[in-house]
Amino acid sequence: MRPSGQTSSNDTFAFDIPRLPVGQALRRYGEISDRSVLYETRQVADRYSTPVHGRFSLDAALNTLLKDTGLVARALSSDSVTVAPIASTHKGSAPSLSIAAAQARHSQQLYDGYLQGLVFQSLCAWPDLHADRRRIILRFSVNARRRVEGLRVRIAAQPELEPRVREVLTALAIDPPPPGVAQPVMLMISPVAAARRGGCPS
Repeated sequence: MRPSGQTSSNDTFAFDIPRLPVGQALRRYGEISDRSVLYETRQVADRYSTPVHGRFSLDAALNTLLKDTGLVARALSSDSVTVAPIASTHKGSAPSLSIAAAQARHSQQLYDGYLQGLVFQSLCAWPDLHADRRRIILRFSVNARRRVEGLRVRIAAQPELEPRVREVLTALAIDPPPPGVAQPVMLMISPVAAARRGGCPS
């Protein structure tokens, strides 16, 4: 298991993950790294990982695992990542980042930040949730009526709180994403992320 506490990008950990169906390999990676790895089951189906044996940083191990799978990881926070198919590019050509793509990425980052702040503040309004002390994983879309749809909530430590989180989020009015921003979105509220925001008001 990954040692508790702060780790730097240069820290390495022992991995011994053979070639496996990607879903199984990602679960094994999550156990070793203590990271939450989020993915759509249908998107990783019928794909096999690259073996990972030896000492690697957390990011290097995940990149090695996903090599030649057609999948790529994107960090949500220091302790959570999403895995999804790589955007298609012309075969044989190096991918390039156009101005439009750069603007889309910037829009995605701004919208993710907007959602993180709004969701965190809304959950903090319910003191019994202790939103700044829990790891809460969310997946949802925002429709044109500014409402959440397709909401999935996971609080592994206390699943009995999930209905309350659904109640809070379904009551929110949220600005829909700008053009080019992908949905559904995945967010994670964690003690580390909450600390960066100063925690919930006491």
